[in-house]
Amino acid sequence: MRHTPSLVAATFAALSLLSASITHAEPTFIDLTPVANTSLQDDAAANNNQGGWSDEGPNDMYMFPPVEFGVVTKNAHRFSLPKPATELSPTVVMLRGADRGKDKPERVDIKVGNIKGKYVYLLMNGVGNVRGQPKNYTAATLTVTYADNSTTDVPLREGIELRTWWTGNWYDNSGAAAWPFFMGRNLYSMKWRQFIGVWAMQWANPTPEKPITSLRMTSAGKMTPVLWAATIDDENYRADEVAVKSDYKRPADVPEGYFDHKLEQERAGQYQAAIKFELIKGVRRVDVIRPDMLAVTVDGALGQLGAGDGRSRLDPLTVPATFTVTASDNTTIVPERVARHSYESWTGNLPGYAGSTLYWHTFYLKLPSSLKPNGKYTITVAGIDKTLTDHVELSNASHSVTPVIKVNQVAYSSAATKRYAYLGWWAADFGAVDYSQFKTFQVRIGEWSNTINLHLQMESVVTSGAKDPTVLLEGPITLRKAGDELSGEDVYEMDLSALKGGNYEICIPGLGDSSSFSVGGSDVKELYNVTSRAFYHQRCGIALTKPFTTFERPACHTQVYESGFVVGNPDYLPKPNEATKQFRGGYHDAADDDVFTYHLRATGQALEAFAHAKGKLGDGDLHIPESGNKIPDVLDEADWALRWYMEAQQPDGAIPLGRGNDEDHIRGKYRPDKRPAFGVLPPINTSSTEFAAVAAMYARIVRPFDAKRADDYTNAARKALAWALTAPIDTKENPQDKAATLFQAWAAAELFETTGDAQYNELFLKLHREGYTLKKVEWNVSQWISMSVWTYATSQRPEADKTVQAELRKALLTGADWIVKRTDENPYRMGHDGRGLGWGNGNGASYADLSLRAYWLTGEQKYLDAASLNADFLLGANPISRTFITSVGARFPMQPQISPTLYTMSQKRGSTVPGITNYGLADAMPPGWPSKTPRWRRVRDIGGGAEVSSEFTITETIGCSAMLFETLWSLEK
Repeated sequence: MRHTPSLVAATFAALSLLSASITHAEPTFIDLTPVANTSLQDDAAANNNQGGWSDEGPNDMYMFPPVEFGVVTKNAHRFSLPKPATELSPTVVMLRGADRGKDKPERVDIKVGNIKGKYVYLLMNGVGNVRGQPKNYTAATLTVTYADNSTTDVPLREGIELRTWWTGNWYDNSGAAAWPFFMGRNLYSMKWRQFIGVWAMQWANPTPEKPITSLRMTSAGKMTPVLWAATIDDENYRADEVAVKSDYKRPADVPEGYFDHKLEQERAGQYQAAIKFELIKGVRRVDVIRPDMLAVTVDGALGQLGAGDGRSRLDPLTVPATFTVTASDNTTIVPERVARHSYESWTGNLPGYAGSTLYWHTFYLKLPSSLKPNGKYTITVAGIDKTLTDHVELSNASHSVTPVIKVNQVAYSSAATKRYAYLGWWAADFGAVDYSQFKTFQVRIGEWSNTINLHLQMESVVTSGAKDPTVLLEGPITLRKAGDELSGEDVYEMDLSALKGGNYEICIPGLGDSSSFSVGGSDVKELYNVTSRAFYHQRCGIALTKPFTTFERPACHTQVYESGFVVGNPDYLPKPNEATKQFRGGYHDAADDDVFTYHLRATGQALEAFAHAKGKLGDGDLHIPESGNKIPDVLDEADWALRWYMEAQQPDGAIPLGRGNDEDHIRGKYRPDKRPAFGVLPPINTSSTEFAAVAAMYARIVRPFDAKRADDYTNAARKALAWALTAPIDTKENPQDKAATLFQAWAAAELFETTGDAQYNELFLKLHREGYTLKKVEWNVSQWISMSVWTYATSQRPEADKTVQAELRKALLTGADWIVKRTDENPYRMGHDGRGLGWGNGNGASYADLSLRAYWLTGEQKYLDAASLNADFLLGANPISRTFITSVGARFPMQPQISPTLYTMSQKRGSTVPGITNYGLADAMPPGWPSKTPRWRRVRDIGGGAEVSSEFTITETIGCSAMLFETLWSLEK
């Protein structure tokens, strides 16, 4: 059929009208400008109640890819975001929250006119959250008001419609309830390899025929809700599955330098904050490394660094022109070359800046000639604010204390026959320092001497061979190892074995003096005291108060809700009439708040040392709340370790693995939403056996002082072992059960020795013959073999199998001989095998355990010497010339990873609770410069992020140090 032109035109006109009738109207973009109250960026300082976003400084919405303004379409969703006039201009609506936005309004009302639409789209995210809330609780409510004054409430649930702005992955979403819109990184999330984001929510209007007149958003006062934009539209943005994923892809990597201006803002703020808290002062010290080499240590004041290693700023300053060495006669010495060692010195939360890491920088100045022996010099560093310290005095060049002479900075054991000091240094880019010109050393009276020990010291003059009467000992400096890879040094040694009791210092003519040190005496007792008191400071469930400590805190975790949350936690809303339980006893680890039975292994070490101390360890030694009860303090401390487990013992005899609460971090099945009742962790085989072993040991040792206490612990130990013998061993579900059979043997040995009951003798022998004491032992619990078989190997019970005892003793001595060999072979005498340091193997203390047991077993001096030499390493006779025990020695750890109540921001002696042995040297390469540091110089003395070096545990470091110094003090005459 042929159409006429008029008919064709009419047809097209009709089709055009039909098309217009089904085409969606343009969306209505709601203008939030009149109610916007918060900018997307903050100023440089956090928590100053100024600036914008969540008041967290550079942790704001300045992100990459950057936020777009105007009409923006992403993943098919459309919003209009007016461009702010300045970085701090109000752009979004933030409502009140519990943590952030406390000064913001509870709700916002938005007039929209009379707009019809099938869908309401909101662009939102949330800041912060409140622990203890039900999953997906209603964090805010959207109230839609229509022209007829009817309303509809739309819940905005945490984690669904309202997703927190920090998110683990760029693709995290809740579908139509929250679809990714802006995704990227800011300065801080980039550091933590996370993303920040804003999500689009779609709400289907149940009555699209009714005009909408206003939107109200009301916060529940928990999470802080943030509304970015709103759109009303008839179009279903999510109808096209292809379009809705058009921008659903990983954001591009942040271009180099993108956050530089934010870093500068942050650095400037951190710099001022660190000055305020005396963490930045300027030049810290000068050390004579060699007569023609100085080490000048400067903090972040140089170049006004603030936080960070500041390599880009320091590289141009690592030149001779930065340093001026002026003699007392005003002559100037210009360094020939400069090397630098930059390393972390402090990490924590500066006011307004979370997770700030400060650095110190040691500059090695190679001088054209040696300093005059008794010369006085001023070393000035350019580029430091004049309000800070820009110079340091060196008053006596050849008699200043230098770290290159490494000694036990507290007290060598007078019972040992081997005592050494060392000479050597690694000067960063300069490498090993040459000390071949120094041939002899002298020992003089130390600055801590008193008239009581002066007579003892002067007796040494007769045998020293020295012409100078003030020299108590003179000897050769001998090369121990050239080019030592572990320390990066040429290691020299000085033999101090001839010294008798007293206080001393080493002088190397023309070089300098060592830190003062003792041989024997009351300083050894102080080492026993301070390391054993580390248990007290980690107690759970008791207030730390004066006069027992200056680090006071209220009792912790004493009352816990059935949910596992601590009573008094402001973030947790308890259920009506929720049951609670009282707890008291046990220890925390480092900064953790959980309590575990494996801490009892440390208690076992302390008890064994007490058993061999022959009455030298008494009541009142440790100045703890129980002092004065006529029971030795070491035994009172062991009771604190054990008591909660006995009180929590189940009727069937099982011992809980420990307890947790809302403050600790327990992975896997013990997540907060799956925490067992009252946070009490279910028993496993190993928790019951190690309690049984230590309880039986304790009962035996405490019986002369408290028979009832001994009976109670004996009975509890019997019941615990009986339960373990019938309980399954599940190493997949409970990895700690890899020690189960070994600890069954340990418990059997202790109960046999304590009770004489034949069933325990038979059980130990059965497990031994099946290989569970020496052969079938997992490598990761092999360090506890000596503890587990020790009591049977040394048992005086006539029923003990003498053949088995001989076999066990041989194994113990073989292990101890290995420690002796490794200790003697290492350039710096310590029992490590030279391979990976791991966790807790880099301070020397752990190698003393087996050496001491071999000494108790045989009385052979070589074993006591090995233990003592490892103590020397722990106390400063090591490559870095520092101790690994807080506030002990001349140079010591300043910031172990520890509870904030036991630490202050200061870097002065006494700013950290004393007596904490940290892990020490570690394989992990510390950030800074140079990038390659010799293995036995790798130490990170900061409070967070360096757990492998700066953390500690009751089990791995506190117990072995207490055992070591209990023993060394008990051997002092």
